[in-house]
Amino acid sequence: FAAILDARPDIEVVNLGAPAMDSFELVRLAAQLSPVPHDLLVVYTGHNDYGNTWFQGRFGDIGAGITARLDAALSRTQLYSRLRAMLRPPTGSPVPLGPGDRRALDPRQRQATTDNLARNLRRIAWISQRRGVPVVLVTPASNLFVRPQGRDHGGADSAVAHWKAGMQASDPAVATMELRAARDLDPIPLRAPGEAAEAVRSVARETGALLVDAERHLPRDPRADAPAATLFVDLVHFSAEGHEAMARLLEPVVVATLTGTEAP
Repeated sequence: FAAILDARPDIEVVNLGAPAMDSFELVRLAAQLSPVPHDLLVVYTGHNDYGNTWFQGRFGDIGAGITARLDAALSRTQLYSRLRAMLRPPTGSPVPLGPGDRRALDPRQRQATTDNLARNLRRIAWISQRRGVPVVLVTPASNLFVRPQGRDHGGADSAVAHWKAGMQASDPAVATMELRAARDLDPIPLRAPGEAAEAVRSVARETGALLVDAERHLPRDPRADAPAATLFVDLVHFSAEGHEAMARLLEPVVVATLTGTEAP
């Protein structure tokens, strides 16, 4: 969708996203943008935070979970954030795991991931806003109509049961509830759970950042209150139709912010 916006003659877009990049890397990237003139920063992140937590085994013990919560609270102070950046690796202490060792994220890991996502978004907003650069935060959207991935992991049966119930439901409200549950219970969290979008919304309110709520406002699927399946080529990556839909959501906000006019 960045390339579609870049096609406008009055907007130059530089897409700095990369595969597997999560909010930790985006904090560093935001800091490195200081010498680069730019008028607006659009941030779309969330899915990789949870996927990387699973693949790298982040926050895998009680001490790590407590540390993550304390870290999230203290990081609201600028001095702590600067010291942390100098003294600690930006992604915590990942523990590489073999395929047979990986288990579903437990509640502590999920909460720590959500807390860190929110903290990193606050930091990105602060870095940009202190330079007078507006920030647009975008909620992560995903394809709820794909079967959960963790078929051989703990919790897989529950996730798949919810997915099957959602796919078979004739009532869109029931389908929505079941498919969201399947996403949130998927043992391999390649899709950000619902609390990730809530974290993005909360940080936007807290920091005054602009919000584009893709999870709520992308074109809906007739089967449920969810982004249409045709917008994706897999669980999270957009199809050509999806990129066009995202560009349509972003364009009025981007243009209004850059021109100083009111978005429709």
